[in-house]
Amino acid sequence: MHRLRLILLALTILSLPFTTAAQADFASVDVFLKSILKGEDRLSLKARGDLNGDGLEDWAAVIERQKSDSLSTSQLYVLLRLRQGGYRIAEKSREAPITGMGCCWVENLEIKRSSIHVQSNVKMGGTMEATTYQFKLHQGEWRLIGLRIFKLDVSSDASIEST
Repeated sequence: MHRLRLILLALTILSLPFTTAAQADFASVDVFLKSILKGEDRLSLKARGDLNGDGLEDWAAVIERQKSDSLSTSQLYVLLRLRQGGYRIAEKSREAPITGMGCCWVENLEIKRSSIHVQSNVKMGGTMEATTYQFKLHQGEWRLIGLRIFKLDVSSDASIEST
């Protein structure tokens, strides 16, 4: 059952392909956030780093939206820094819930080695699992190029890491 939940979580993330956003330029990240955050929306996670090798600091973030008392959604945005200043939306995922009855959540977002690393966690009973997905821009397309899974069984104090 635990393995099934991990597979479902991975499929949820992978089924949220990046979609090319309409080209929109923003003077700053704050201007971008003001344009998309409505009501109870909030910036959940953010990361900065060079994603496309141009030496400029790009920006990625997870935006959470509360749809109802029991449903919230997440959406990943990627903004590339422009040489003349400001940012352009390069990509965004579809907005979708991370399912699992409160057991699952996005824990960390990093930009390193020109890749976006997204860590999601699953907790069920006496086990916990942290899965990190590595996405990289390759020839104009975002691709999943790495996956690291860390499992912890609290009842037996055993842990397994696989890549």
